[in-house]
Amino acid sequence: MAAISISVNHGANALQPVSYTIGTLAPNAGDFEFRWNQTNTSGLAAPANSITRNDAVRVLRDFANQLESGVFTFTAGTPEVFP
Repeated sequence: MAAISISVNHGANALQPVSYTIGTLAPNAGDFEFRWNQTNTSGLAAPANSITRNDAVRVLRDFANQLESGVFTFTAGTPEVFP
């Protein structure tokens, strides 16, 4: 199965579906992108070979929580833009 990707430009109207680029590979469009495989490769969750839309939503919420808490460490040369 393919990877699903969603991207959007910074400042786009988040309420308008036309603001988003949806693809089966990284669309390389927009300032932000979220991509996930439809097949679970970790083997940790059952069923072992499918990732659902709810799984993707949960991970997005997890990412948001981590960004808000400021726990991410960036590699050398990457500007720290989060206050």
